[in-house]
Amino acid sequence: MDLNECPYFEYKCQKTIDELRKMGLDIDEDVSDDDDAQVNPEDTARDRFGETNVDTTKGVMRLVWARMIWVMADAEGDDLSRLYYVIAVGKTILFAEPVGRIPVASMTAQPLPHRHIGMSVAETVTDLQDIKQAIKRGGLDNLYLANKRRHVISNKVNLEDFLDSRPGGLVRMVDDSMPAEGHVLPLVHPFAFDTIIGSLEYFDQDRQNRTGASRYFSGTDAGAINKTASGTMALQNMASMRIEHIARMMAPAVESLFSVRGRSSPNTQTKLLRSSSRQVDLG
Repeated sequence: MDLNECPYFEYKCQKTIDELRKMGLDIDEDVSDDDDAQVNPEDTARDRFGETNVDTTKGVMRLVWARMIWVMADAEGDDLSRLYYVIAVGKTILFAEPVGRIPVASMTAQPLPHRHIGMSVAETVTDLQDIKQAIKRGGLDNLYLANKRRHVISNKVNLEDFLDSRPGGLVRMVDDSMPAEGHVLPLVHPFAFDTIIGSLEYFDQDRQNRTGASRYFSGTDAGAINKTASGTMALQNMASMRIEHIARMMAPAVESLFSVRGRSSPNTQTKLLRSSSRQVDLG
């Protein structure tokens, strides 16, 4: 996205009153950053990162939402629109000056509707990490129950001996009670460790589909030698397409970033690097 085509662009971040004053801005301690008294349900639904938290600190360390705004406007009344850079807190304008361009490069791997900040690759697989952790814990719990099963015991069994689970340990019983009278009954738990741990393969495959980082593409699959060459090549091509898609989404932002960097230092002298018989302009 070329932000210089936008007639209005804004981003905001939290800064203390002290930080804004150190930037050379004249700001009161009791300034209000509440530019909209009514809570918009649509904005609340899109608040994925908890951006609407209210700070109750007093004095110069109070956090306020500082708005950095680039807007096309006819502020001078000469029927000509210009691009202005404005710093505001709520509806209070602290700084304004005309500028030549918006020095912001928008870069995101996976854009989201109605959001300037999209999703990273890590955000697409974070839930899978939590799921796999829960599955591993469930599989280990099943294995623990298989090794040390639960029992139903009567009052004829010495509880202290029974709670001390040692390999080959003895369990005493009350006098005049026999082991065959059913004072100890094991609870049967299905052994499903293999099935539980085997289900991790499904989520590994889902992770590869979401990110495009396939094991075949990275060459870490020990069993890939048993796969057909055409099938492995097809999987590699699919993974490459996913990674290429992310690269294509971020490529215009990299171009814009270098353009912003070049415009931000117009007084930098051109340096020449002599290499063999040609000169390379480093900028």
